[in-house]
Amino acid sequence: MTQTRPATPATKPHRVAVQYAPLSAQGPAVTLPAWNGAVNRQQIGRLAVGGCVYGGQTLTFWGPVRDLLHITDGPVGCGVYAHARRPQDGSPMGIAEFAGLNLGTDIQERDIVFGTLPKLERAMTEADQLFPLHRGMTLLATCPIALIGDDLEAAARRGTRVLHRPAVAVPCAGFLRGDGVGATHATILDTWRDWAETGQSARRGAYQVTLLCPELGGAWREIVRLLERLGLEVVARWPGGADRATIRHLGHGRLTVSVGLDDWAQRLAWTFGLPWVAADFLGPSATAESLRRIAARFDRRIQRRAESVIAAESPAAEAVVASCRARLAGRLHLSLMPLEPSDVRPLGEFGLRVGSAQQGWPDPDGVWQMPEDCQRYSQMTPERVEALLRRARPDLVEGVGQDAAALRKAGYAILDDQARAELARAASGFEGVARLGRTLLALLDAPVRRLRQPPWRVRPAPDGSGG
Repeated sequence: MTQTRPATPATKPHRVAVQYAPLSAQGPAVTLPAWNGAVNRQQIGRLAVGGCVYGGQTLTFWGPVRDLLHITDGPVGCGVYAHARRPQDGSPMGIAEFAGLNLGTDIQERDIVFGTLPKLERAMTEADQLFPLHRGMTLLATCPIALIGDDLEAAARRGTRVLHRPAVAVPCAGFLRGDGVGATHATILDTWRDWAETGQSARRGAYQVTLLCPELGGAWREIVRLLERLGLEVVARWPGGADRATIRHLGHGRLTVSVGLDDWAQRLAWTFGLPWVAADFLGPSATAESLRRIAARFDRRIQRRAESVIAAESPAAEAVVASCRARLAGRLHLSLMPLEPSDVRPLGEFGLRVGSAQQGWPDPDGVWQMPEDCQRYSQMTPERVEALLRRARPDLVEGVGQDAAALRKAGYAILDDQARAELARAASGFEGVARLGRTLLALLDAPVRRLRQPPWRVRPAPDGSGG
């Protein structure tokens, strides 16, 4: 009997208007126009780096898969950029983990003229000899490979046949925009299906779950600990903490727990028929609600264990929040990127005022302020950013991209992408609340914040004593 695969869901258009929920009862919902990536490239000196499909695939989806070799089929600069910002798992590099290695074909002009496949096949053979403990390869093709039309799928099939390890062709040319995203997402779905064990429905344990969670500096470890304390068994993870074995078990379990990856939870439901539940582990109250929501999908035994875990761990977390609130209450956290209500909640528990440059922010007296014109950060000129910050007077600024260094010199506490990932990792679960409080206090109480302008621009006092 032939078994038909579920139809691959259609991908969302790459450029669409997005509506964001209000961050407060006083603030309205905001609809931003389609993103225009060319705007900030017209501003001299503010050329943003990255943001292409290849960078997202290496960092977000395939990079965290630890026991696969990831080969960049393209110029060496693409691989250096993507691998330089990839989170690390902490296992011995080159033995149990290969995500941090920058393996690439270093495509040159001669290869563009005569074809890149011979060079890619030599790179696959050499990588297999250098790292014999790997369990497969991904071939991440950048823009030049798609432009010259090399058959990446054929190279992957030959590599699988010769090396006796699976090789996955990932076409992620950035210039393809939405088509490139759809192609790479289809590759992930095909990999799930091809690597999944057969007959998984007969082997689904009563307490087995699948966890969909971004890498976020290893935040998935704390989430796995909490789920195991409930008596659940996490049989598969994606993409944080994933490896080839966990990908094979993505079709197993009774439930999918989605931490910020609801779209992929739906894809997993379409692929394997698994029900899913959305969860949020940032902050003690969100963690308690998520544990109860997950436990409600199981029997009374799991529900009782959830209540016991919350009763055992939440008092210490709430005590930390109360101790930090005295120093953090009333300070403004302003993001230059749109926020979701779930982003506001963990910071609001510490008494911070939270807002964004598009959705507005609360004044110290509680009045909700809206920006004069709702624009994305990439569409804002430096003068507009400076005027916005002068008006809002934030204590902690997030989502400033290439302006981070200049704003740090001006005395602002900056939460960049790396610090944001650390913050998410620190805040995960009950045990992360103390780390979250220390991180916020360190950012907001940094001595450089007392310098509202760079030291070399401070005018000396009239008496010559400085100032």
